[in-house]
Parts: sequence; C-alpha cells; structure tokens
Amino acid sequence: MPDLKRFLSADSLFLSLHAQEEKAFLEEMLEQLKEDPRVSNWEELHDALFSSLAFTLLSQGEMSAVLYHGRTSHIRDLLVAMGRSRKGIISEKSATPIHLIFLIIIPHALDQEYLRVMGSIARSCSDTKRIEQLLVAPSKEEIIEILTQSGRE
Repeated sequence: MPDLKRFLSADSLFLSLHAQEEKAFLEEMLEQLKEDPRVSNWEELHDALFSSLAFTLLSQGEMSAVLYHGRTSHIRDLLVAMGRSRKGIISEKSATPIHLIFLIIIPHALDQEYLRVMGSIARSCSDTKRIEQLLVAPSKEEIIEILTQSGRE
C-alpha cells in the first residue's frame, strides 16, 4: 500500500468550497492548486484535465463521494486533492448531492502508485462511516489521518 501521506498535503485539502455545481466546484479546486509546486504548467493542466478527466462514483446514498483522475505531462509528481462541500453539489452523474470530490493527477511515469492511491481512496469512500468522518473532520490533519488510516487497514 502506498504511503498516502507522501501525496496528501494539507495545502491540497479544501474544506469549505462554495460552488454548488460540479464544474464550478472543480474550477474552484483547480484554482487553489495554481501555486502547488507539483504543477509545472497550470493553464495547460487546467485545459488537459477538463478535456480528459475520468470520473468514478465512489459511493452513493445520502452522502456521495466522487473521484476524478487523469494523466498529464503538466505535473511533476502525483497530486491528490480533496474538496469538501457540506451542502453538497449537484451533478448529473449522481442521484444525490456530492459532498466529497477527490482529484488525482499523475505524470505518465507513476502508473503503479496511481493505481494504489486510487484504490486506497476508493476503499475509504466505500465505507459510509468514513465519509461521515471526512465530512465532519475539523482539520486538514484529521482528514489526512482518516484517509491514511483506512489505507493501512
């Protein structure tokens, strides 16, 4: 199992984003990543992601979580970001509001780590109790602990 702490940074956890629609929510997340040192060309990354992001619904019910993931040459290292909306955002891809959006962006060279990180996050979000913990966690450090703990189980 990969060490998620290597890829999870408090700077890429966004606990109170305000957009209420999916595309605007992703835009708000990406805007926050403009200065991330792992991003080599933000404008190209932005354009590439919106044209080629894959979508995976991780859970559905009262609290939905989704994972957007993609590969690009505009990033230096695997980047994991999470956005949280307490109200939930509207998406045609989910019958219920989405409360957690994970974004995983990978350079072409890190295939194995990418799959392991995706699997770890998917397992975390398949557990309704964990989603509830992520929604109410008061700090970025606690979110990192919840996600890395589930990756070790």
